[in-house]
Amino acid sequence: MKYLGVYIDSRWSFKDHFTYVVNKVAKVTRALGRLMPNLRGPREDKRHLYSKMVQSVIFYGAPIWCDAFVRSGKAQRTLRRLQRTLAIRVISAYRTTSCDAASLLARIPPLHITALCRKRVFERVSALKASGEWSRDTAMEIRNTEQLVLYHQWAEYLRNPSLWGKRTVTAIYPHFVEWIEREHRCLNHYMSQLLTGHGSFGHFLLRIGKRGDESCPHCDSDSDTMEHTLGECPAWDEMRTRLINKIGPVEGGGGALTLRFMVGAILKSRENWSAFSEFAASVIKSKEEKERNRERRSPSPCYLSDSSG
Repeated sequence: MKYLGVYIDSRWSFKDHFTYVVNKVAKVTRALGRLMPNLRGPREDKRHLYSKMVQSVIFYGAPIWCDAFVRSGKAQRTLRRLQRTLAIRVISAYRTTSCDAASLLARIPPLHITALCRKRVFERVSALKASGEWSRDTAMEIRNTEQLVLYHQWAEYLRNPSLWGKRTVTAIYPHFVEWIEREHRCLNHYMSQLLTGHGSFGHFLLRIGKRGDESCPHCDSDSDTMEHTLGECPAWDEMRTRLINKIGPVEGGGGALTLRFMVGAILKSRENWSAFSEFAASVIKSKEEKERNRERRSPSPCYLSDSSG
């Protein structure tokens, strides 16, 4: 039976409701995907607004079906795939990026944690109304408190050593709250590549079958990784020096740039964020051009599209 937009079955498993939500959200996500290409699409702040719209569809009636959702691993896995697609669109990343890394970068908590948060808020506010103690201030206090609980539960979830995307998670975790609550600082396709390691790097291109080796085309290194590009490759020494001059010296002095240090530095000011954005765009565009020239000389099957992620 469908009642007020929620499908209810005799066992209150909400299996049919989850199927309905998945189909509905998949259509919305596909439609939004056409509006949000990785290049020449809207900025992350507008993409985040789109993601909020999709999440409102997912969480409609969450206090009612939350417990069934938490118990159902199948429902969580199915909706998790949609969350991953949505998060990747928000941050303009490659579609190989893991759900946990993409969701953290896009600031979209795991769906089961958000559902539990909404249930708690609903129950506490309903109790206040029943006792006649409700007010806007008390309701807002409840929401703020439960938001902090959500942050804590999400942070605990990210400590799981079996999660994919550990490179990104490890870099952001020490700055978790600052990252989630940052304002007016937008990711783009180039920054996402450096923050995930999925992009124009020999190591990644070898993994997806676009290269026969992972050597760096800009120096004599045998392994072209995100870490190599960010902190070691001599081809980017000049750009790296300009970046360090703007954001400040590396921790410990004289060491190579690390992703963990970079995340902390760019969260300190808009100027630092912009400096890293410029560095990422300059370096990744150069690497992409080099790769396109290589492919023109020796064509190989294209597994991923640079423009669609």
